Amino acid sequence: MSIDSAADEVNTLVKAEQELLGPEYQKKIILGGFGLGGGLAIHVGYRINPEIAGVFALSSFLPPDSVVFSVS
Repeated sequence: MSIDSAADEVNTLVKAEQELLGPEYQKKIILGGFGLGGGLAIHVGYRINPEIAGVFALSSFLPPDSVVFSVS
């Protein structure tokens, strides 16, 4: 599984939560993770679903050539 397919799976879960919560809470979702999950959270929050409220990562990293850095 690549980072893109994993990020798509996580984004599907985020979208399902947004639909479940209703419009008043859709922009209040924060996504985070530890280790590799933190890197995945960064990919989802900055590349795939930038309208979420926030992203956090603990003990995580992105390689210097990550596509996240090329997102404007």
